[in-house]
Amino acid sequence: MRRNLVLYYFLLLLLMTGAFASMALNSYGTVLMGYVALAFCVAFLFELLLLLPKQQEMSGTYKISLGIELIALAGLCFIHFLRGIDADITSTSQVKFVLFTILFGVNTYHLARAWKYAHTTPMKVKGNIALYFLSLLFFMASNYLPGIAAWVSIVLAFCCLITFAIAGWWTGKVILNGDETSAWIKVIQFRNKAGIQLVFFAVAALYFVLNAVHLLPPLYEGSLPNGYSKVVRQWESGKNNPNQKPTYPPDFVQAYKKFLDKKH
Repeated sequence: MRRNLVLYYFLLLLLMTGAFASMALNSYGTVLMGYVALAFCVAFLFELLLLLPKQQEMSGTYKISLGIELIALAGLCFIHFLRGIDADITSTSQVKFVLFTILFGVNTYHLARAWKYAHTTPMKVKGNIALYFLSLLFFMASNYLPGIAAWVSIVLAFCCLITFAIAGWWTGKVILNGDETSAWIKVIQFRNKAGIQLVFFAVAALYFVLNAVHLLPPLYEGSLPNGYSKVVRQWESGKNNPNQKPTYPPDFVQAYKKFLDKKH
């Protein structure tokens, strides 16, 4: 199942490329991110149907947990694909909530399992592994929390992730059962998708934080800049309300289209 890691990280690179294209007001950016999500969905289903059954060394319970995780991830990716191609989808927020809840439960189980099977591992390594999983769980928890609580959860997730990275380098390798190991090595040896989820959530959370403080522009989801529709709606609201003075002149749309024609 590790053979797909190169594909996964290549798709993450394409995902970030689509995001930058979208921020640069290119309409193909959102479409590209949608098709990348579809590629992730197909890859997860491929692992579920063809690769996971061949893992004879895994216990049945662990296989089931990985299968549930792959199904939930594939479902989330398919929802983002439909959104990327602007398909008419409704009630996806409830479905996403259920899928995120499943992922949260599965990764909590993986954390408990890793802690149990690492009982002979030195505490400094086991603690670093716990920080790795806690950062993922905090990122996921931010999807359920409102307002400031979501920000606190994201900050805690970044703190855990940075501490895991620094502590993993600081503590270095230890000798366990005659072999050298470390928290980083133990994490790489996990068969679940916690690493991919962690990268995605960390990048997504970092983007939304930078967007909230206006250091990065919003994603572009149409044929015209995001502010265009807002301006037109504000003008129409003022035009239709006799008690409110129109904020923008009635020829705004024509003037903006002339501006675009000159630009091209």
